[in-house]
Amino acid sequence: MRSAGYLRNDTDPEVFLEEAKNQLQRGENIIIFPEGTRSIPNTPLKLVRGLGNLALASNANIQSLTLLCDTVFLTKGQKWYRPPATVTTIELKIGDYFSLETYAPESPRSIRVRALMRDIQNYYNRILGYE
Repeated sequence: MRSAGYLRNDTDPEVFLEEAKNQLQRGENIIIFPEGTRSIPNTPLKLVRGLGNLALASNANIQSLTLLCDTVFLTKGQKWYRPPATVTTIELKIGDYFSLETYAPESPRSIRVRALMRDIQNYYNRILGYE
């Protein structure tokens, strides 16, 4: 994992936040799956606030991406080491851009995080057909 440049998310949250901020300050990108776990098929997403906290602490805007698979793959409860019997095609779609300046800079961070994550959750649930 380390040789691939992955950030470990099973460490102390403050250590993870600092490593992520450093990576962003170096101009690198971070891919985050904001549910905090794998998705359950045909179920609206419920996102956790880690993405919002990291974005605000790092002053990093968010570019949304969607991975679409033509087979059910890597869902919650499915063994990651048991791929589907058929070839899986994954399509990457670039989505909405979430600029932090639109989230009331004068408001407390906790309010800004909640608003940001509400908008991201609504966006994904809308494009996935849950709203």
